[in-house]
Amino acid sequence: MINVNDKPYDWSQDMNIYKLLLLMGYKLKKPAVLITVNDNVVRRDTWDDFYIPDTAEISVINLLRGG
Repeated sequence: MINVNDKPYDWSQDMNIYKLLLLMGYKLKKPAVLITVNDNVVRRDTWDDFYIPDTAEISVINLLRGG
């Protein structure tokens, strides 16, 4: 089990950041979000290779874009 923005999600051993975003309902592979896992920022270029540990505390923060 992992917590994302204080909401529990089932964990799997092969869960990376991209799979988590799909589980959360994001449609884009790399949406405009900031992600921290256990208070450490996860760089966007490592999302595909960053496997989430069980019991992780994760924050997904939507970044505002505009012009």
